[in-house]
Formats: sequence, C-alpha cells, structure tokens
Amino acid sequence: MSPQLGGRSWVNYERSKYLGEQAVRRSPLRSIVFNPAHILGPGDRHNWSRLIRLIERRKLPGIPPGSGSFADVREVARAQVRGWQLGRFGESYLLAASTPASSTSSTGSARRSVGPRRAGPCRQPC
Repeated sequence: MSPQLGGRSWVNYERSKYLGEQAVRRSPLRSIVFNPAHILGPGDRHNWSRLIRLIERRKLPGIPPGSGSFADVREVARAQVRGWQLGRFGESYLLAASTPASSTSSTGSARRSVGPRRAGPCRQPC
C-alpha cells in the first residue's frame, strides 16, 4: 500500500479528504472507505462536463500535460452497494481505471464521443 500523503498536501481538498477518512477510521462506526478517481457520468453539470462542453464547442484553448484515472459514477455506486452487501467493513477500495489516461488521450476520447456539435437548443447552461 502506498503511503497516504494527503494530510501534508497544500491542496485544501486533498487535506480535507485525508482528515475526513482518518476521522471515520477512528470512529466506532462500521464503515467502508471508497476512494474513487475522477468521477464522470450522467447528471454532472459542473465538473468534468464543463471540460467536455468546451471540447464539444471546439473552445478548449489547449491540453494540459499529465494524466489521470476516471471512474463512471454508476460503477462507483454499484461498488459501494456491493461493498455494503458483502459486509466489507474496515476495508478501503480505490475505484479507478487500471491504467491512467493521458490528457491528450482522454481529451481525444471525449472529442470522439461528443462528435460534431448539433444545431438546436442547449439543454444545459451554455
């Protein structure tokens, strides 16, 4: 297992996730810890969907370097339900693709998925 460094991160979000997980582990509650990667899926209108809308509109100014791993929100939910059904209390699960995708690769996949922009009313905030 890799060491958890979130408690020393300069990123508030990472520190708060780490501290929250530690608080749950110290509590008497029966719990299962799920650590999903970047979550994508239906209903997202604020996070990764913003990037996908920029790609769809051909307005993404550039592709940042790096890579990341993603998880479908429906698969995350199924894993959580299954963990509770099996009673895997005290366990931790990293929910992510087995291989990270480069920014270039994931941006290209998103572009192919959205295809050409279709004319018509915008259903989401534009």
